[in-house]
Amino acid sequence: MKLTTKLPAIFFLFGVMITGIVGSMILMGIETLQTVMLVALVLLCTLMAFALAQRIVESERHSPLNDDQKFLQDIQHHAIEFSATGIIVSDARQIKKPIIYVNQAFERLSGYAANDIIGSNIDMFHGDEFWLNASASVVSDDHGQPKFVINLLEDNTARKEAELELVRAQETRDELLRGMKLASNAGGICNWSLDINSGELRWDKAMFDLYGLSDSKPLTYEDWRSSVHPDDVEYAEKEVGNALEANTLFNAEFRIIHGFTGEVRWIKAAGDVHRNPNSEQYTLFGINLDITDERILQKKLEQESQTALQASEAKSRFLAIMSHEIRTPMNGVIGMIDLLRESELTQEQQRMTTTIRDSSFSLLDIINDVLDFSKIESGQMALEYRDTDLLNVIEKTLDLLRVSAQAKGVTLQIRHDFRIPALIKMDSIRIRQVLLNLVGNAIKFSHKPEREASVTVSTEYIEENTSLRISIADDGVGMTPEKISKLFKPFTQADNSTTRKFGGTGLGLSISKSFVEMMKGQIAVTSQPSLGSTFTITLPLNHSEFDDTLLRDYDFSDYTFVVMVKDSDIFEMCSHIISQCQPKRVIRKMPHSLDNHSRVIVVTLNEPMNIHDLTLKNIVLDAEQSDVSGSVTPQLYYLGSRPLNPSEMIVAAAVLCGFREPDSKTVEHTLLRHSSNNTEDYDIDKDNIVILCAEDQPTNRMVLERQLTSLGYRYEMTSNGVEALAAWKSGQYPIVLTDCHMPEMDGFELVAEIRRLEADKHHKTLMIAITANALVGEEENCEQAGMDDYIAKPVELEKLRSVLAANIRNHPMRTFASHENLPPRSSIPETNIEAELIDFEHLQNVIGTGDKKMIDAVLSIFWESLMSDLVLLENAISEKDTEQIGVLAHGIKGSAASSGALPLSVCFQEMEACKADVIKVNQLLASVKGMIAGIEEVLLQETNIKV
Repeated sequence: MKLTTKLPAIFFLFGVMITGIVGSMILMGIETLQTVMLVALVLLCTLMAFALAQRIVESERHSPLNDDQKFLQDIQHHAIEFSATGIIVSDARQIKKPIIYVNQAFERLSGYAANDIIGSNIDMFHGDEFWLNASASVVSDDHGQPKFVINLLEDNTARKEAELELVRAQETRDELLRGMKLASNAGGICNWSLDINSGELRWDKAMFDLYGLSDSKPLTYEDWRSSVHPDDVEYAEKEVGNALEANTLFNAEFRIIHGFTGEVRWIKAAGDVHRNPNSEQYTLFGINLDITDERILQKKLEQESQTALQASEAKSRFLAIMSHEIRTPMNGVIGMIDLLRESELTQEQQRMTTTIRDSSFSLLDIINDVLDFSKIESGQMALEYRDTDLLNVIEKTLDLLRVSAQAKGVTLQIRHDFRIPALIKMDSIRIRQVLLNLVGNAIKFSHKPEREASVTVSTEYIEENTSLRISIADDGVGMTPEKISKLFKPFTQADNSTTRKFGGTGLGLSISKSFVEMMKGQIAVTSQPSLGSTFTITLPLNHSEFDDTLLRDYDFSDYTFVVMVKDSDIFEMCSHIISQCQPKRVIRKMPHSLDNHSRVIVVTLNEPMNIHDLTLKNIVLDAEQSDVSGSVTPQLYYLGSRPLNPSEMIVAAAVLCGFREPDSKTVEHTLLRHSSNNTEDYDIDKDNIVILCAEDQPTNRMVLERQLTSLGYRYEMTSNGVEALAAWKSGQYPIVLTDCHMPEMDGFELVAEIRRLEADKHHKTLMIAITANALVGEEENCEQAGMDDYIAKPVELEKLRSVLAANIRNHPMRTFASHENLPPRSSIPETNIEAELIDFEHLQNVIGTGDKKMIDAVLSIFWESLMSDLVLLENAISEKDTEQIGVLAHGIKGSAASSGALPLSVCFQEMEACKADVIKVNQLLASVKGMIAGIEEVLLQETNIKV
């Protein structure tokens, strides 16, 4: 027992003892002084003892044992106060059991401060619900009576939410597993896994059924491998190995042999490699699908696709053949008609030839429509975007249709929006074809004998979405909504009466719609019966690198335009064009007075105004002769007004205002340029240009010969590429005009060989293709083969003229030996030969007519060709060029047979056969010359040919 606990008892006993002593002394009669001294002594001792006791107590208070107890008390206080568990202490000795202590954890948990809680009952708490883990203990006194109640409260919300989330996840997982199982069963999905380390294979029941194996024993990798078709084992194992090696997805299709039935089934397998991070165990999980039915269907579809492709190719070949076969005779028809129109004919004969020509081109239009539709349908049609002057395309298209429109009493008009750039990116060929179809239809359906109709082509720039709108409006018969619904369908017109009345295949609108949609645009139509129709094309506007408008360089702000035109339509068109030039003003009557600084341009119709004031300029619109166009004087400019081309109106105003030079100096020069038959090649020196022609079809050869003769060109004609190549090697032909499709050597092979032989030469031969094949890719084939240009049959005289002229101007021409270098015909010895040297009856059967002029023409061509070939043949014989001898003999043999010179043909056939025997060839040459002399005599006697 500590000293401090004994001190009270010690002092108590000491006090009792002192009191007793003092009391005894008093009773014994001790003197007061002595007593006082004794008491003082006792008190002094007591004080000393008390001081000693106090020092002892203080010493004990600061002893290490007391510091530890205080430290432990502090730890207990902090542990309770800062515990994460809420603690509430209630006084159990009172009836309401008030709270006497709460720690900070309970304050955070309940949201109450300690001062608000102390003294309150625990039943006061309410608010948000949350999960608690609660426990309570009672502290009793020594007699077992409750003194305090200690409640421990722990927030268990997070754990409860985690438990609930886990339950929900398990439920979701179970649902997913049930869904996966259902999906697997419904979709025939079979599940498997492969332990990479042990090779153990686990399958579900569906896998066993799929492979036809028993599930009575454990499976291994070898069990699967032995089930795979022997031809697919290597492939399947390779795919599995690649997936394992690269740790990627496994995906393969292979065949298996069913274990029970022996049936071959197609399997689609997929899998993924999983690595267990704890055990480093690799497992390949995957699925199998039975795709046998899909494979069978796929094979069937491939066969059907192949059949369809073959059918499409057969159709394309058929169309190519039909195109070639139809165009070949049409070439003869149109070519001969062009030549016939050049001769002296009566008015009735001119009318008939025009009808024949128009009918021929109508047939060609039908052929072209069918071919275009076929290209679009087969996906072979391709667009070629290039910088295009849209206004120029519209104007040239309407110029092509001008004659047709005038014949039907239809006026053509153009309303152009000059905000559209002068050049835009588009396929000019396809947009021209769309315009030809739509404007051609508008002309056809606007014709009414009782009145003059009009067709207007309008353009508009749409700024909102940077697009272009082209409208073709007519005031013709119009259509009902029912008829409109039938438009744009192939081989369909509005109704049967349309076909009977107006003709056509019904392909034009379908093709136009396809072209517009290929250009990412739309086509629409609005119409009312008897009021007319409007077709609207909307296209995205693809800007060119040169994004300027036609009016950018012209400033008309100081000019007044006086449009003195009574015709309201022409006045409206002029005003629409001029107003976009932003002039000073546009008026209809001449001002009464003009100052010296006035700048006035007067527009009149048909007749120029009497200009006395040199400041005035005059544009004359000629309603009758649209070909008249040009500047006559610095004050006068003529324009055609049917149709009135906006670009020409702008040019006319710019020329008169001095903004640009005139394109031609006088109207007379313009008229001369249009009236001359030789305008496009008048500047070409044709004397030393000999054109080498290769054409296998006799009629086409004859037509081509006559056309070239009409154009003033010299030529040599061959019937195939072999003959043409042999002739070309002579070095006197700067131009080769060749058919693309010929026997022995076609045009493509011919040009390829010529390009190869002249690869190192500075001058290249001008190669122009002529073909009747108008299917897709023909032009590209010609270009890739090395052709410089391309002409589709039928070859029109003017087309041939323009193509030759344009290419000759663009290609440097060498100087070549002309036909004047050939030996004169009089040098051939004369021999008396009977007229049977030429079988005229046979010739009539060949050309299909007994017409004397036609027979003379054929024989004339034959004679000229024979003379040319004879010179080449003699050169080949002198040089012992057996190959050239055979080629020339073959060519003359064919032309002689076609011309009725059958004995000569037989002679050259023999020469071709013995071309290597030079002695024999020379003997035959002597016979040939004798026959030729006899043929010359026959021609002089029986024909009008000058030989």
